[in-house]
Amino acid sequence: MINLLPDSEKKELIKIEKEKIQIIILVLLNFFLICLILLSLFLNIYFNSQLRTKQSLIESLKEFEKDKEFEKEIEEINEELVKINNFFQEKVYYSEVLKEIIEALPKDAHLDRFSFSENKASLDGFILSREDLLIFQERLQERFQEVNFPPLNWVERKNINFFVTFLI
Repeated sequence: MINLLPDSEKKELIKIEKEKIQIIILVLLNFFLICLILLSLFLNIYFNSQLRTKQSLIESLKEFEKDKEFEKEIEEINEELVKINNFFQEKVYYSEVLKEIIEALPKDAHLDRFSFSENKASLDGFILSREDLLIFQERLQERFQEVNFPPLNWVERKNINFFVTFLI
């Protein structure tokens, strides 16, 4: 193909062509910049949402840690309460023991001395007859464990000073 246009028009056509190329390049560059800006906005939104999610997780973990601390405190308090409860459960009420002994004691007998050491008790007293002493021994054995009357208690028939030990 032969170009029959004058030189000035040829230059003008080349110039228009160059301007078209420049416009296309500028449009593409603008498009690229707009895409880059949109991408940066999208990434900003995405990372902010991720950050908020992580912060909420951290907050919930802190709450969880607080809950664990409260659980630990509750367990410690429960252990203390169990110790206190065990202390009161193991405690011997000597008034109840004295009541049991007095109920077991025959009518004409009396106690001279009464002592406790840990869970063991000992009694000294006076009783009129061996039969009353035997009744007293049987009643004590019904109420307490390891009732021990020494053989010296059984020597006399009447007016007996007795001694007895037993576990509470």
